Amino acid sequence: MKYLYILLVTVLALQCSPQNKVVTSGSDAIAFEVIHQSKLEMLGDNTSRILNSQQEIDYLYQFLNASPKGYGQIPIPAYDANETLITINATPKTMNDIKVVSIVKNGDKLNIIGEDVENPHLKPESRWKSAIIIKLSGVYHNQTISFTVK
Repeated sequence: MKYLYILLVTVLALQCSPQNKVVTSGSDAIAFEVIHQSKLEMLGDNTSRILNSQQEIDYLYQFLNASPKGYGQIPIPAYDANETLITINATPKTMNDIKVVSIVKNGDKLNIIGEDVENPHLKPESRWKSAIIIKLSGVYHNQTISFTVK
């Protein structure tokens, strides 16, 4: 009975984990968390950039906080030498929003996969670019990035 209780608690704890933190299966999968997503164009479509310093993070968030779209003051994360922040700009293909579903390291390349999703908070016909900021567990500053929307 004790083991059944432990199993039940473990299953419930896994189901209650944050929705925006996804870990894919496989030996090269990278744990990540989407820390910000908004409808802005910061970079060209389907492009990305690794943020390598607090100065780069501050500059990006200065742009986000100055946006006329009314996002207000977005908390600025502190640079951590044991983590990596990546910013991506992408446009949905068929629905009105994008969700990052996996990040896999393949040699010196980070393959980031997104998928189109329906966001009930947005107009169904809208396909605006999403500015997505992702925090990776670990240091990946010398990697190239490939971002694909399924």
